[in-house]
Amino acid sequence: MSGSVISYEAKKQKTVALSSTEAEYMALSESCKEGIYLRNILSELIYLDKNVPMCLYSDNQSSIKLASNPLFNRFEAKLNYFEAPVSKYP
Repeated sequence: MSGSVISYEAKKQKTVALSSTEAEYMALSESCKEGIYLRNILSELIYLDKNVPMCLYSDNQSSIKLASNPLFNRFEAKLNYFEAPVSKYP
């Protein structure tokens, strides 16, 4: 909200990642779930269109490529919470 932090959490991950890319992807997925939750709360408090895309920033290039790969389905059942295709911010 206005460029400031509205949610912060530090905890152990529930699963073991075999690489730093998997760990970053898991964190990105958890962030996406948190964003969806916060967007739903805001849409109930104020008028907010749920169809507007959410911007989620990541600085790990490997996890960005993994999230934007449409053929990737290894973690899809548990971790893939991305509603729309991931794209680079222009």
